[in-house]
Amino acid sequence: MRSLRPTFGKFPPAATQILKDLGLSVYIASIGLTSAPSILALLEQRGWELPIAAIFLSLLPPLASLYIGRYLLHIEPAILCGAVAGQHASTPAINATEAIAGNSVPVIGYTVTYAIANILLPLLGPIFVAAFAATHAIAP
Repeated sequence: MRSLRPTFGKFPPAATQILKDLGLSVYIASIGLTSAPSILALLEQRGWELPIAAIFLSLLPPLASLYIGRYLLHIEPAILCGAVAGQHASTPAINATEAIAGNSVPVIGYTVTYAIANILLPLLGPIFVAAFAATHAIAP
């Protein structure tokens, strides 16, 4: 129908972006609200050990990648930022990197690391959880 009347069904890009952002915000808020009681109980049981470990484990790989990529491998910053975004399989990060760069050069680094991350994350995640559970006595 749009081929006959190009004005029919037209949706402004700004409205599309607002709906995407609103949908993502509502989703994140609903997940946070449903998981808050169990998180509070976990914090009471384990203390601040888990949030500190999560922050450390979230920051260490990208910082190491940035250092190794920039100073040891001499990768261009835009490509390196794309590679780090792909390492986390993060589409919003590559979109922000492209917007800051003003071109699509960061996608060069994003493609390979994104593919590898999408294969390794689902495969290695259960292995790391099982290894952690085997080495730490986790009470239900």
